[in-house]
Amino acid sequence: MIPPVLTSVYFQVARTHLVVPCMNSDRVYIVEVGKSDMKLVKTIDPEVLRHYDISCPYAVHVLPLKGAPVHIATMGDNCGHGK
Repeated sequence: MIPPVLTSVYFQVARTHLVVPCMNSDRVYIVEVGKSDMKLVKTIDPEVLRHYDISCPYAVHVLPLKGAPVHIATMGDNCGHGK
């Protein structure tokens, strides 16, 4: 177990991007966040989600480790059925 004093130092990772899922449009936006501004870096279009038979992205999960994969949870398929 990591001592509480080292926890914040050990898991310190710079957060420079936000992953923003949009449930109504089935788009996912990647936004770069600076100290005083924000910039849209990438848009993942609904066609990409439809290719994998998913829709309605609603939550983003990331482990607090550098290089960890980003998981985006979805609620439905291409026909609007819940999964």
